[in-house]
Amino acid sequence: MEGHDEASTPDRLVQLSKRLAKVAEDFETLRLKLDPQAAPHPKIANLPPSPLDNPDQSTLTRFSSILNRLEAVTGQVQVLRQRLSEGGLDQDGSGDEAQAREEEVSVEGKELTAIPADFLTKARGAAKINVSKNKLTKIDDLTTLRGVEEINAQENLLQIIPEGIASLADSLVNLDVSDNKLRTLPPAICNLAKLEILYVYKNDIERLPPGIGRLQSLRELNLFNNKLEELPEGVGVLHNLEMLNVASNQLGKTGKPIPPLDGLTKLNRLALFWNKLTAIPSLDNLGALNEIQLAKNSLTALPSLGSLTALRSLSINDNKIASLPASIGSCVALEEILASNNAFEELPVELASCESLVKIVVGQNRITALPEAVLLTTLETLDVSENQVAALPPALGGLTSLTNLFVQGNKLTSLPEELGQLKALKRANLSNNPLPPDLPVEAAIKQICESNGGKFIGATKAAGAAAGGGGGFMRRLGTKATGVGGP
Repeated sequence: MEGHDEASTPDRLVQLSKRLAKVAEDFETLRLKLDPQAAPHPKIANLPPSPLDNPDQSTLTRFSSILNRLEAVTGQVQVLRQRLSEGGLDQDGSGDEAQAREEEVSVEGKELTAIPADFLTKARGAAKINVSKNKLTKIDDLTTLRGVEEINAQENLLQIIPEGIASLADSLVNLDVSDNKLRTLPPAICNLAKLEILYVYKNDIERLPPGIGRLQSLRELNLFNNKLEELPEGVGVLHNLEMLNVASNQLGKTGKPIPPLDGLTKLNRLALFWNKLTAIPSLDNLGALNEIQLAKNSLTALPSLGSLTALRSLSINDNKIASLPASIGSCVALEEILASNNAFEELPVELASCESLVKIVVGQNRITALPEAVLLTTLETLDVSENQVAALPPALGGLTSLTNLFVQGNKLTSLPEELGQLKALKRANLSNNPLPPDLPVEAAIKQICESNGGKFIGATKAAGAAAGGGGGFMRRLGTKATGVGGP
């Protein structure tokens, strides 16, 4: 970590020294067996021999590679050897290299325009490198840090990722270059066979390398807020991908559809909101999905949801979708539907099978009635504001968990007395309906909301004043309520 003093942890460095010495010893023994006339390696001339039988050239090459990777710490080893010779440290050879490594070195937020040489020296052998929140225009030097597992270079001024990034293919697991000035990703990034997390959000990327499908270890791919107009076929074969965020791009602008996603069998979050999509591909193979975010597109229909038994959240606000598919009844884990500003005329009765449902937000549609089947006792929020509902079913009063009821902007001329039984209610908006004044049930609802510390807007409230209720409540809740989020 930043400011960490290696001399303050001698035990860890001793372990590293012993490990390097053992590798070097075996390397030298093999080398001398293959060529007895060879001079000793200058860095390990005084190490005692270790008998190894039947050496061959491939074994020698393997040990040579290991030694080369560890030579970055030879300066530390020389210091340790001197200290060991003085007898001041535990010389037990147990432990491993991972424990001996510096966990993280950081120059976060230093306003650097170049990576300092002393930082690179300190970073050699570290697992995590943090150069975020500076003014760096390139990170070429970081590609020389063999063995690094994580690089955080977000919030800089990077315009390219160097092709040399491929030299970290044996170690790099996490790469964060979000919030920079990148316009493309180099083909070399597709060689990072161990990469699990790639964050590139908030850049200016216009296309992805076609070889991206080779990143078969990738679990999270975040491309939020770029300028992508299409996705390469390779995205659909990232078999270990768990999160795909391509929201706030230009997908669909050219008319090219999203490629098949059938290979994403482990995907649990799909974020495609704020694009220009008119359709999305089949989701039949994506049974692990628990969150779908499709808000603010131009979708007119949804594919079958029949295989999405793990789905918890469906966000499709601000589209042109005519109806929810009947297959939604198979989404038995579904907890919330965020579907405002579409073209629904009804809600499917199949929602009765979604027994975990706690939130239905379908304001600004064309719904004329609420079927009793969808009034699940698990519901906590029901928003049918700005529709064409003429009557509320008495069964609505049986929703003992309901805390938010927004029915403003409909065609209600009466309210069922049963609404006075909604004892958990905290917020309700009845405004902008042709309701008669001084309804007893309205007074009962108001009393319940106020006794629970909430807010009530009655039917007699003027339309302008009503803007703060119902949908206004939801809009003030921000991204979670509208189903639109960030990275």
